[in-house]
Amino acid sequence: MEHSIAIERVVNIPTNRKRGEHLLVKAVVLSCVDPGFKEPFKALMRHLEFRSADFDHLGWAGGAKGLVDPGAPLLKQISTLVKLHHVPEVILMTHSDCGAYGYPKFPDENQEHEFYANELRRAGGELMKFLSEENLAPKVSAYHLDFVGAVRIF
Repeated sequence: MEHSIAIERVVNIPTNRKRGEHLLVKAVVLSCVDPGFKEPFKALMRHLEFRSADFDHLGWAGGAKGLVDPGAPLLKQISTLVKLHHVPEVILMTHSDCGAYGYPKFPDENQEHEFYANELRRAGGELMKFLSEENLAPKVSAYHLDFVGAVRIF
């Protein structure tokens, strides 16, 4: 028995790429999905002079935490994007008061930044090791978003 599918176009949205053409992007950006940090995320991307078409954005609960969780499914995803889009940089992010980290509380800003810097270094190390095994070597950088702005970690 044959089934036909009725297709109803609901909106026309032209794209700037042609069929079969692969995009080249400046970075893969891994950040948390917390909606409270969308505006700081956008502000950091503007500061780094990235338009939305300039990067592949991966949203994951905990952001960079996904690179060190058991099984680390994001490692292969990032590797695939680096290969497909010839990505020269991967940007990792964390943010204050993150639920994926258990909403950690800190006595002061320095201890908070130290905690997340260590987490980002650990995630960055895992990512660089994995990418090296795949013969890939993009630049890896990391930022922590807090309630005031963004802090560059590496």
